[in-house]
Amino acid sequence: MSEEKAFKNWIDKIAKSIPGFKGYYRKEERRETDQLLREKIANNLKAIKDVLNEKGRLVTKSGDLSPLDEIARIDKKLEKITDSIRYADYGYSGFFDQKEVSEGTLRSIYKADLNLMEWVKAFTANSTVDTDLAEISKNIEAGFDLLASRLKIVEGD
Repeated sequence: MSEEKAFKNWIDKIAKSIPGFKGYYRKEERRETDQLLREKIANNLKAIKDVLNEKGRLVTKSGDLSPLDEIARIDKKLEKITDSIRYADYGYSGFFDQKEVSEGTLRSIYKADLNLMEWVKAFTANSTVDTDLAEISKNIEAGFDLLASRLKIVEGD
């Protein structure tokens, strides 16, 4: 028996003997799943970074370096949103937390995460080296708006 399977069997035994533990364990699994989802969303933003790097390379090659400052500014915004997504609050209470998060709030957080996932999918699909820098910047701002909505949900419970 693998070590992971043995651990799950051990957890199942605990869950059967302690009232409420099973629900706690499910919430911990949700926390891990949420982290994996946000990590995937953040990693998908690498495609935009690749677009910005290619734009920078083309600008440098052209000799007109004036757009480089704008590319660097947008790259910093992209880095900030990537980190904000990757390290966003879970919205789930841990075992010893005093504040319990309602199932309704969890559903709202899931919906917010789904909106982020759809945003990054559309953003990466529609961003190429030919995409205007202003459009890329506008899309990053839309992502920040989605994150702000998610934060309101997390803090509002």
